[in-house]
Amino acid sequence: MARFYIEYTPARRGLTGREYLGQSLDETFPDVSFTGLFSNGLIEFGYVEAESEQMCNVLNFYENSFSIKRLFTDEFRGAGVLYSNLDSTALADLFLEHDITAGDSDLDDAKAYKTKMLKEVTKKRFNDYNDLVANISKEILLLEEYKDTLDAGQTTRLENALTSLKGIYDAETCLQALEEDVTKIAVSMPQYYSTKTSINNATSIEDLNLIELVA
Repeated sequence: MARFYIEYTPARRGLTGREYLGQSLDETFPDVSFTGLFSNGLIEFGYVEAESEQMCNVLNFYENSFSIKRLFTDEFRGAGVLYSNLDSTALADLFLEHDITAGDSDLDDAKAYKTKMLKEVTKKRFNDYNDLVANISKEILLLEEYKDTLDAGQTTRLENALTSLKGIYDAETCLQALEEDVTKIAVSMPQYYSTKTSINNATSIEDLNLIELVA
């Protein structure tokens, strides 16, 4: 039995109605079940289970309509700490009931989910991931060039690969790419790391809830 921990947002139906994931799965993918455990009022948290390849279809099919996101186990437990309104003992009992492995501490789990949200916010600050991937290729070409530790065969392969890249990117293009990414990193990443440090240094759930991810 495959299990994935997820969060999702119910789909709107009409002006006031909402369709929940379990309903849609019963109608469309009956081999896959959803078990909801808690909610923050907007986002539902639980897990999907299946013994068939329908699981792959569900994770892909509902990515847009229900905004499904997979959570790692510690992130899922952390969401429970932050949103379930259960005390530590009751939450531990709930997880035990659903065969969810216990973590080291509620605070560590909450930090894991808070960090996951921080990463999502930070990703939104970048304009286009396709451009970033392309720029990585340019920067590797600019900064690495040839390595003198490879054997003859590896050196030939590296030279062939670099020759192919040189046919696409000249030195000026690579320099511009580096300068462009340095600018983006300088804007977004200092806040990411300072906020992540605040999350890691929090000593209580109350302190963690005071940390603003968007500034």
